[in-house]
Amino acid sequence: MKSTKPTNPPRANTKSSSSERESLSLPSHARLSGRYRAPIRRGVIRALGLGLVGSVVIDQGVWIPSLLAALAAYTVMLLLIILRRPQNPTKLDCTLIATGVPLLFTVALVVRLALQ
Repeated sequence: MKSTKPTNPPRANTKSSSSERESLSLPSHARLSGRYRAPIRRGVIRALGLGLVGSVVIDQGVWIPSLLAALAAYTVMLLLIILRRPQNPTKLDCTLIATGVPLLFTVALVVRLALQ
């Protein structure tokens, strides 16, 4: 008896062509603008700086919960801005992304202290 193994047809060209690479890349509406890179980097650096300072501040538990609330609000804000304009951010969008963490932290800290 012969074994009936399925055989794969031989491939003519194993290298991927540029048209195949284009079909595997993200669609143009899903790509982010390069103008987001610097504001996001500055926002992350500011968030890390606040976290570093917050880790050494002795304030009876006010700083860290306020920072976590600000980071949660910042994440939602960042996603809304990026989903709204993935390819064409305005100057206000970039400013909010870059300075959003300190602004939101200040608001969260004031609200937390006012409620105590």
